[in-house]
Amino acid sequence: MTPVMVGKSQTVTDETLKSVVESCENKRITEENILLKKETENLSWRLNKIEQKTLECQIEIVGVPESKNEICTNTTQTILNKLGTDVTAQKVFRLQSKFLNKPRILSVCFNTVNDKSKVMELAKKHKLVAKDLDPTWNESAVYFNEKMTYTYRNLFFKARTSAKQVGYKYIWFKNNIIFAKKNDTSKPIIIDDELSISRMV
Repeated sequence: MTPVMVGKSQTVTDETLKSVVESCENKRITEENILLKKETENLSWRLNKIEQKTLECQIEIVGVPESKNEICTNTTQTILNKLGTDVTAQKVFRLQSKFLNKPRILSVCFNTVNDKSKVMELAKKHKLVAKDLDPTWNESAVYFNEKMTYTYRNLFFKARTSAKQVGYKYIWFKNNIIFAKKNDTSKPIIIDDELSISRMV
């Protein structure tokens, strides 16, 4: 039998094979990580939509001063009466504003989505100020906002910032969807992720 010589060329071949195997393994791990990240993001977004669904009967009323020994339901009923609706709130409580020098936010839950929608439509028409609710209060604006999850609120903020930069006239949140509209005649687009924001041109 003729002896087989194992030398430098064999060593190079082994190192090359090892390098190819490691490269393939790294590529596989990278692809799996990308897929896992995408699946995690999709799951997170689905959970966010479910969470938002639980808030669809709720709004936040911003800019209403607080009275001593306030009963939140009575304050809210005064607001609803001023709007001219017979809708009543199911549950009301105050939330800390992110601005420490501002009154706490009124978090209001209605019995139905329809009740909430009625109030939001009336709020757009009447544009209340604090003095409308109590003559001793100032004329600071009272704002009515749909209640949003942290994810939706963050996306809305980014969309609104981008809208100003690219000249969009309207951006709003309704029925758990963020909409943007460039002008009075253009069609609204739906903002459901950050990629959607990049399409605002």
